[in-house]
Amino acid sequence: MRVRQRRMLLLVSVVILAALGIMDVGFRKEEIFAEYGERFENFGKKAAYEQANRDIAAVAERELTLNGQEVEEISLTAEGGHVEVRQGADQTIRLQYKVTVTGTDQERANRILDEITVEPETASGRVTLAVSAGGKKVNFDRVRMDYVLTLPDTLKLQLNSSDSTVRIEGFRGGGEVNMEGGSLTAVDTQGAFRMSNVLGSVYVADHTGPIELLNDSGHAALEQVKGDIRYEGNHGELTMAGITGKVTGKDQLSDAHFRDLSGPLQFSSEDSELLLEHIRGKANITAVRGVTRLLLDQQEGYALDLMSREGRIQTNLPISTNAGNTGEYWEQLQARLGDGTSDVRIQAESGDIIVQYK
Repeated sequence: MRVRQRRMLLLVSVVILAALGIMDVGFRKEEIFAEYGERFENFGKKAAYEQANRDIAAVAERELTLNGQEVEEISLTAEGGHVEVRQGADQTIRLQYKVTVTGTDQERANRILDEITVEPETASGRVTLAVSAGGKKVNFDRVRMDYVLTLPDTLKLQLNSSDSTVRIEGFRGGGEVNMEGGSLTAVDTQGAFRMSNVLGSVYVADHTGPIELLNDSGHAALEQVKGDIRYEGNHGELTMAGITGKVTGKDQLSDAHFRDLSGPLQFSSEDSELLLEHIRGKANITAVRGVTRLLLDQQEGYALDLMSREGRIQTNLPISTNAGNTGEYWEQLQARLGDGTSDVRIQAESGDIIVQYK
């Protein structure tokens, strides 16, 4: 009987201790949730305060002028904001820039604004317009810089931009423009230009002079260009129209549209969609996979030499295609339409060719 009583007493003790442990854990959970709830509440209040005061800004407009007679090249790097490049009437280099600093504290925004400067750094005929904040790198998360750069036509332009909106109008000096994101518009320009575009967009119109363009995962359109063009594209989109000059290039995994070209075209593609429309010069196309579409103008003359290996040639023209022998699958179309002025040669490997009148 004593043994049974001891067992009952031990069992009751264990049950009581377990219940007390559960109650203690419950109380601790409430304390933990209360502590973290207070933290989240404070974080929410802080975020709401920053949201309400994020429009606090300090703004200043400034100007820098230089004598450009001894300068051969001008260099500017922009992150965000707008950049406008203009043609000047004399040998003066003029940079007008607007600085906008945003934050939650007006005094701190004013202090940062006062620290930001653009200073020229000269070396071997090249002037670099260097932006700094008290001699340190600018934090462009809080700072926006907008530029208007006026240049003599004797200078070359070196412009590097990241997520900026760039416009070059009327400039005659040529140069190099490197884009990462953002957009570039160049109109009524002259001179030799080298452009690179990564994840952005480029539009060039009414240009005289050669252009070299690298387009990586972006959009590019060139219209009414008098000059030779060299192009390289990857995962991008390209439109060329009204080009007077030689066009050479290559792309892969892209879409390319050529329209109203009066000079020779030599282009190679891989896994791309090509569209050739109203080609008036000599065209030589090499395509691996993908589709090449040729639209002909009934008022023009063409000499066609088209071949596709392991692909098809489709046409609505009253012309038959030749097929390869057994064991080698290829199709070929050769024809002379009208006076045969435009010589078009397309070779496709594992790709299709579509030719038709517009």
